[in-house]
Amino acid sequence: MRRRTLIRSAVGLPISVLFLWLALRGADLGEAVRLIRGADPRLIGLAAAVLMFGIWLRAVRWRILLNPLGATTLPQSFSALTIGYLANNALPARLGEIVRVIILHRDAGIPRAGSLGTIVVERLFDVLTLLLLLGVAAIASGWENPWAGAFGLAGIGAVGGLAVTYTIAARAVAPPAWLKRLWQPWQARLPNRVVEVGAGFLAGFANVASAGAVARVLLLSIASWTFEASVYFLVMWAMDIKTGGMWMATLVSSLSNLAGVIPAGPANLGPFEYFAKETLLGFAVSAEVAVAFAVAAHLLIIVPPSVIGGLLLLRGGFRAHNEATGA
Repeated sequence: MRRRTLIRSAVGLPISVLFLWLALRGADLGEAVRLIRGADPRLIGLAAAVLMFGIWLRAVRWRILLNPLGATTLPQSFSALTIGYLANNALPARLGEIVRVIILHRDAGIPRAGSLGTIVVERLFDVLTLLLLLGVAAIASGWENPWAGAFGLAGIGAVGGLAVTYTIAARAVAPPAWLKRLWQPWQARLPNRVVEVGAGFLAGFANVASAGAVARVLLLSIASWTFEASVYFLVMWAMDIKTGGMWMATLVSSLSNLAGVIPAGPANLGPFEYFAKETLLGFAVSAEVAVAFAVAAHLLIIVPPSVIGGLLLLRGGFRAHNEATGA
């Protein structure tokens, strides 16, 4: 494990503990546990199915970004993605992104550095989409929070970000001659891995160079995150929380996932609970209900993809063993 990863791991644990303390303080934890136990299991099961469909849409989107690097199947991209989620939920420093690159290379032969570059593009679309949804939900929900206006402006900024993304994508496919001349001397001096990651980054942009391609990736991004917001909405209904509706669920989804930039421990433990709780408190929900929802929603986001990722990892391990032994 590299020194930077070790440092982030050491920093991440106390950050998680701090945010968990902030999230749980002032709430009757016994009452929160009782509320979690009383959740409707049918709606929780439906929420898990909706979550996995949203992840399947992300696998479709990743496959589109990977196309310039080589042929992949949807099962291959889905398998690598869910195994990556399992690793992110168990390991520090978002090492799951590295794990899914390794799994995809094993299964489809896609260059590791290149696929890592496409993940950078993928994350860019995720952040812009979440900011857009956050801005719309903050304005439409009537959320009583002093930051609501700022979040609305962030949504407008996300639209500008999408325009910049499209411009970069178009330039990446056919860069001007002067830029090629400027880049060539530097390319020879850089380590091969850096050049390969940069090529993968540009390859991901190459597939969104047209307005139609940007629209496809953007629509898949919006759809997948809307399905995740629907997961939170179903958890709310399962726990008989009828305040806020889908707009509140979208706020929780956007804020909790954007909080992933905080260098916390595995699975974004702590920041997720804190921002989910604080969002619900803005809709006049009690602290106990807010904590119960935050814990239940996070467990639901973690467990299904981790279980499926674990099963796919075992299946891939058995397959690799059989191929190696000629069985």
